[in-house]
Amino acid sequence: MEKIVKLTRPDTFRVISFIDGQNLFRQAMRCFPRECYWPNYEPIKISEEIGLRFPDKKLVGIRFYTGVPPLKKSRLWHWFWKNKLECYSLDPRFASYTRTLAYHIEGTVEIAREKGVDVQMARDIIDLFRDNEYDVALLFTQDRDLAGVVEDLWLESEELGRWVYVECAYPDSPSIPRHYRLGIPNCEWITINKDTYLKCIDPNDYRPPPLPRADKLFDE
Repeated sequence: MEKIVKLTRPDTFRVISFIDGQNLFRQAMRCFPRECYWPNYEPIKISEEIGLRFPDKKLVGIRFYTGVPPLKKSRLWHWFWKNKLECYSLDPRFASYTRTLAYHIEGTVEIAREKGVDVQMARDIIDLFRDNEYDVALLFTQDRDLAGVVEDLWLESEELGRWVYVECAYPDSPSIPRHYRLGIPNCEWITINKDTYLKCIDPNDYRPPPLPRADKLFDE
């Protein structure tokens, strides 16, 4: 932090939010299980609510990252994410990165894993700063594997002679264990309480319509 204080602060802070869709959902579900039993947050609203809490900030981008199951594995979640992200893409500030979930067997249970999502997020955080696209990186994730990326960002700031700041925002509740209430090191931690989260819920239902019953397929 002390290394960048000497750098010239911009008059208006350009903010880009970087949202790990699954990480944000899992934490919201821990904190607010009655309000968040599926990914019902609105990425643009929550980015504006947190990113624009001071008048000298301008939200210039929302980057969203998530794994998506293939259609043959889950019709519901495949189309849920497809419909949801297509809706948000109407906002020119919004861009999404998706990867097909990979599956493997642990014992007798099939487990889905995200592959490459966190790597792409880390790459974008660095590349967009190098391209002078933002002054404040707002990270909606608690993935502490990104601590190294944040350290690299401070080094980039020093080498380029350009001011930067990093914020880590995540849902929080006193009812959950302490180890779930920690953000990424070397960032300012911004906790999201239930009232704030409820302001950012998307009322739309992106689930696909149910398939017709087999005995109804040929009804006139």
